[in-house]
Amino acid sequence: LEEMGQLECAQKFFQRLLNQLPKGHEDLPRCHHALGEIFQKQGQFENSTKSFRKSLELDAANSKENEPSSAMSHHSLGIVHMKK
Repeated sequence: LEEMGQLECAQKFFQRLLNQLPKGHEDLPRCHHALGEIFQKQGQFENSTKSFRKSLELDAANSKENEPSSAMSHHSLGIVHMKK
């Protein structure tokens, strides 16, 4: 959906997924990262920053600080700060 430019639908999908996944699920950081990307494309930089930080927080809680998703979230945070 995101790649097709349907950002609002993609946002709703990931938010619904976040509400349905159990606490501690391994896909939660990825969902927050995806939301961060969507918010960034919509120009919602504060929401984007919150989503990327939540992704990093969940990766750290799952002892996955060295995962590629953590590096991507750090990189994406830098891009958001640069755009702001």
